Formats: sequence, structure tokens, C-alpha cells
Amino acid sequence: MALRQQQAQAHRQQQLAITESTFWLFAWREVNFRLWAPGSGASDESLGARIPIPDAYCRVKQVLTRKSKYGLKALLVLAEEADAGPVLISELAARQRLPRKFLEAILLELKRAGLLHSKKGKGGGYVLGRKPTDITVGQVIRVLEGPLALTPCVSQTAYRKCDECLDEKACGVRLAMKEVRDATAKILDNTTLAGLNAQVANAGLAPESRESRSPRRAAAAPAARRERKNL
Repeated sequence: MALRQQQAQAHRQQQLAITESTFWLFAWREVNFRLWAPGSGASDESLGARIPIPDAYCRVKQVLTRKSKYGLKALLVLAEEADAGPVLISELAARQRLPRKFLEAILLELKRAGLLHSKKGKGGGYVLGRKPTDITVGQVIRVLEGPLALTPCVSQTAYRKCDECLDEKACGVRLAMKEVRDATAKILDNTTLAGLNAQVANAGLAPESRESRSPRRAAAAPAARRERKNL
């Protein structure tokens, strides 16, 4: 009984540590977003004065690398332009301010995984290999980074027992990491490219602001506004 109580107490302490670190991470992101978001009045010269990352965040593994972040940004543009045909790498890089060479390598990897198709020649570029509603953030991260789990003993795609483990069922670290893995997968595997773009569209942006994000939409905007006026 005493052993079970000790294990339960250790598990609670691990959960509290993870919760505290996660809180500081999202608090830091929220503060910086509100201070430096477009329209906040912050100047380009002051961008270097962002609030530094707190120590609590430094103790958390940074799962989302630039590789995954850039890949997701490019895919979101392609999802937005799914009905407009292929998009050139140069346009993707310019619209999201991404390094072109790095982006090329990322898109090739996504293409090999079947998430993208490419077309050569005039009018060529990249298009999604599936519908925007069928591509999830979890799929993209697994292609570019590997398993979502922080430890191999809780991974569903790359399970491996820890070398030093005596009893998985009684391991408090594994129990905590399994909860993290399950919660992460539940969110990322149920978040699609189409869903994310819908959230952006519903975030209160004016039609003109949405049009400025897409050169193709901006070009078609005047005609669309004339049609709306004639209705």
C-alpha cells in the first residue's frame, strides 16, 4: 500500500511539473503575440525586444522544429489555394517569408510521403496530394519529425521498451508521458489544414486583409466586390 501511495504521489508531482512548464510556454506565447501582433503598433526596430523565454520553457523539449513549422505554413497556403491550381515554391516562400532552399527539401519530403504532388513546366508547382480536410497536423509532424511521443515506450508508431525499465506498468514517467502523448495526438490528429484555415478566416480579419495574404485572391477581389454590389 505504501509503495502504491509513493508511486501515486510521484505521478502527481510529474503531472504538476509538466502542467507548470506548459503554462509558462503558452503564457509566454500569448504575451508576445499580443505585444507584437500585426496592428499592435510595434516597430520593426523593436522586434528584438521581445520578452525572453522563461526558464520553465527551457526545461521543456521543443517538439515543433522549424522544419515542421515551415512545412505546415506551406501546406496551409496550398490548402487555401486548393481550387486555384499549382503554386510555385517561390510564391510559397515569399508569402510565408520562408528560406527557399530549406523549403524545397521539406516539400520533397512531403511529396515522398504522398501529402503533395508536383507539376513541371508552365503553370506548374505544388498541389496537395489529398483534400485539405484529409490532411492533419499530426500526419505532417510524423512525416517531418517522427513519432509524437516524448519517450519510445509510449509511442504507437515506433514503440520501444526503455533499456533501464523494470516494469512499464509501474513506471511513473511512462504514465505521465503517455498522458502527454495521448493529449497531443488527440489535438493534432483532429486538426486538419481545412480546419486551421477556417479558424484563420473566422478570426475577425477584414476581407481586404484576407485578400492581401493571397496574390491570387487579391487579383480576383475587385471583380468579386463588383459582383456583390450588383446582387
